[in-house]
Amino acid sequence: MVIPILLSFPLGVQASSFTPTAWLGFLLLGFGILIHITLVNIVLGMSIIVPLTEYIAYKGKDTEMERLARRLFRYLALSDLVAGVFGTFVAVILAGFWPKLLYVFSTIFFGPLMISLIGIFASIPSIAIYWYGWERLPKRVHLGTGVLMGLGALLVPAGFRVLFAFIDNPYSFGVFVSGSSVAGSINASSVLTNPIYITLLLHSWFGGLTMASLFAAGAFGWALKSKSIRRETGNNFRSLEVSIKEKEGKEEEEEEEKVEILRETRYMKYLLRMGLVFLTIQTVLGVAYFFVLEKYVPYVYAAITGNVSIAAYDFEWVLVPFLGLVFLIWASAVYLFVISRRSRVAKPSRPACLILMLSTVGALPLGEAMNDASRAPYMILTGTAGLSANDFANTAIPVTWPIAYAALFVGIFTISALLITLYVVFVQGSRRFSPSEVP
Repeated sequence: MVIPILLSFPLGVQASSFTPTAWLGFLLLGFGILIHITLVNIVLGMSIIVPLTEYIAYKGKDTEMERLARRLFRYLALSDLVAGVFGTFVAVILAGFWPKLLYVFSTIFFGPLMISLIGIFASIPSIAIYWYGWERLPKRVHLGTGVLMGLGALLVPAGFRVLFAFIDNPYSFGVFVSGSSVAGSINASSVLTNPIYITLLLHSWFGGLTMASLFAAGAFGWALKSKSIRRETGNNFRSLEVSIKEKEGKEEEEEEEKVEILRETRYMKYLLRMGLVFLTIQTVLGVAYFFVLEKYVPYVYAAITGNVSIAAYDFEWVLVPFLGLVFLIWASAVYLFVISRRSRVAKPSRPACLILMLSTVGALPLGEAMNDASRAPYMILTGTAGLSANDFANTAIPVTWPIAYAALFVGIFTISALLITLYVVFVQGSRRFSPSEVP
């Protein structure tokens, strides 16, 4: 459901409102941000969850939780690799298609950009030290590295979300907007008291925590169901004439597999319990953000509620499936949590695990797309109107409509390839994890 909706955005944002360059740049920037933010949210969430899990293991002298922390770290590392690539892609698109917008960001918002860069510089080396320092560094030093890793991950959106809040309402920062020009400066007070920024930032933080914990819970549940099926079916057609030694070996193997299933059940319960707490907070923040949009960003609010007397385009058709995905997240997470609480050995439903993973990883980019694309045909909003995206596009790029459509097709193909890759890495990779693979 999510993929067709995301791919239909080029049709929802009609090309007639843009020049070819602005239309292509608007969509490429949007798709790049969606992929980058989706993966960064996994990185952000795991950067907090992994050190927290290790700390719980350290305090309780729990080797099983230590094992979980290491396995979860792989999600972080794999996501960070791809997220970095698309972060570069977004930077190139900004520099190539939107140099005027980049100039505004780099002059007025130099401070917030530096906060994000500090977060990146803190996060990347700490991720490497954290992984290679496992069992090599003193435990407290290693945990301290994890804290630095988590702090760096939190600082990245703390800076960049200022830019998102600015293009929603520059007046809320005291920035002067006239015609197609933007001028002024910001200070800490105007940022920290800005309701758009604060709500967006908290929504980003808890969105990452929710997405990472529940997606991992669904992946563990999927793998757990596979192991349960293998254990229940086994090889029931073996000859009855087996030696005593073979019987003993089989019993030991079954006992090890039972222990592994118990371990996986515990992991899934832990992640579901954590994820439901984050999901509750995220839901409250989502409702709060909706009211913030109504008061401070009326154009976006009008677009997503179908008020075409104010907005140029109706994006209510995206709001409905987005709310449907949120409902599916709640329903599947609660169902799996209840099932896992009934016994020490959980037998989760495969469809429920799949629904949880897909709805969790789909709701965030769909919500982000709805929030960002609904500003069309404007780039910076000023109440119920704004500054046209055409005013900020790089007119020196010789893009014609055929080139724009062809480039968009390539972008759609890339997104499809990425989704397939993520499935192989996260879902299939999770099923193949075994204790022997964890160093």
